[in-house]
Amino acid sequence: MTISNVILIGLVLQAPISEQAMPEAPPYFDALRQHLGVEYRDGSVLDRYTYHLKGTLGEIEKNGKLKTKEVKEYDIIYKNGLPMRKLVSKNGKPLNAKDAEEQKYEPVRREPNTPEEIVQANKIAEDVLLVLNLKLVRRETVGNRPAIVVGFSPRANAKPLTSYGKEFLSRIEGEAWIDETDHVVSRISWRFLKGSSGNPVLNAEKGGETNREWLKFRDEVWLPASSESRSTLRFFFGKRILIFRKVEYSEYKKFVSETTIKVIESLN
Repeated sequence: MTISNVILIGLVLQAPISEQAMPEAPPYFDALRQHLGVEYRDGSVLDRYTYHLKGTLGEIEKNGKLKTKEVKEYDIIYKNGLPMRKLVSKNGKPLNAKDAEEQKYEPVRREPNTPEEIVQANKIAEDVLLVLNLKLVRRETVGNRPAIVVGFSPRANAKPLTSYGKEFLSRIEGEAWIDETDHVVSRISWRFLKGSSGNPVLNAEKGGETNREWLKFRDEVWLPASSESRSTLRFFFGKRILIFRKVEYSEYKKFVSETTIKVIESLN
């Protein structure tokens, strides 16, 4: 029996039972463990899809109003598992003909695929169970689909195996909505209980929040729908700014690449 299984069994015993019968906990806990373990990387499912991405960056002023700083929109394609993006609009206006012609598809990021990176991802998944308390909370509906809500919060005196477990998992609490049929995370929300002081110039204060959602495309695969975060940044000279970031995904299209091989026989 692995460490993960032992911890999962312990978590099942801790899971509260509501008036309405709740399902067995392990599939839902494992879905969250896997989700957090890969650090929300959607590259493997987005491969073979094109889509439109809209990113908004703003500042929340003292009166609570959002002051938008920048809005950029991109068309995204995937090539050999690597997302490539091209800017098509800025601050609500499409690029003019000259600027549009100058735009080229450029790589966004690289998905981990080396043996070392895969081992690290597995360690992060182990950290989810070592660092976080998980519990079944309630049933809800997300996009007309039933989901089980799993609450999570840091354990006292946890000893993470990875820097991700120490610097991120041990600082958050929140809830995840696990699709009751597919056992995947369809929504997740967390807030930071502690600030981050790793940067001598700029620190992130506690209280920042993040919300993310996924949708089931054509009843085939779960794809990201939106991500929204608020974080308070404090500079070393005392200034504080509340940053708002939002990413929206749309216009999903699935493409199929086919290679046709024509064999020509020669006669001797």
